[in-house]
Amino acid sequence: MKTISISNLRTKISEVLDELEKTQEPVIIIRNSRPVAFLVEYGQYEEFCNLRKLKNKK
Repeated sequence: MKTISISNLRTKISEVLDELEKTQEPVIIIRNSRPVAFLVEYGQYEEFCNLRKLKNKK
């Protein structure tokens, strides 16, 4: 899984999003040496939401 610092992300957001869309490999965003966010391709996010809805219906 890829990681990127928030300062690096600011300068390379377009490249990171292109790569994310191409590979669908999630990216962990790091600030002050700690993970603070998890970036996923939108289709993966939708799948996650659908699975979560199914789980909550049980």
